[in-house]
Amino acid sequence: MGNTPTKEASFKDFASKDALKGMLRGVGLVGVNIFSGIFLIVNYNATIFKAAGINIAPNDATLIVAVSQIAGTYLSTLIVERFRRKTLLILTTATAGLALTIMGTSTYLSQFYDMSGLSWLPVASLSFMVFAASSGYIPLTFVVMNEVIPRPVRPLVSSVCNAVLNTFAFASLKLLPMLIEYAGLHVVVWICAAMCFLGVLFNAICIPETRGKLI
Repeated sequence: MGNTPTKEASFKDFASKDALKGMLRGVGLVGVNIFSGIFLIVNYNATIFKAAGINIAPNDATLIVAVSQIAGTYLSTLIVERFRRKTLLILTTATAGLALTIMGTSTYLSQFYDMSGLSWLPVASLSFMVFAASSGYIPLTFVVMNEVIPRPVRPLVSSVCNAVLNTFAFASLKLLPMLIEYAGLHVVVWICAAMCFLGVLFNAICIPETRGKLI
């Protein structure tokens, strides 16, 4: 039997309303993914712990983040097909935003008050943020992105979204450490928390439910 030829996408397909909506949704998903702070945390965890006033060895900081990430990723394999994708996106993004808000607030207050009795709070909140992100919106970003992009234009539009992802990642790695130095860690963490809460609204309003969708 011969292979059925695949129909190539035309310019009309790329300019269609569904294709443009799929691209905007994909860009929004990767934007929340990167600017939620998870990429920065994974790459600069030791620097962030130090800026938060946490006396911990760099290797230990990396281990804490790695364990949280692995645990969250394992949980995602258990729940991703059991619950609605949209619900998981909203819940995990909101949880990450809440954890970052707590961390930013504790870091800010430590400048004015003795927070030694709560020295565990930044570590716990950061670890919980990584766990929440890894169990939901980080892996689901790429799953849902492919599911909201129409099939005829999926390869090219996905490539565009991945290019935007890499651009956002590069920008965050360059800009956020500078912001930590000049504005303080708490400001950067609050910005990432705000991005998470914007992501909650974006997921609730703009992202359709895709579980069980034939792709």
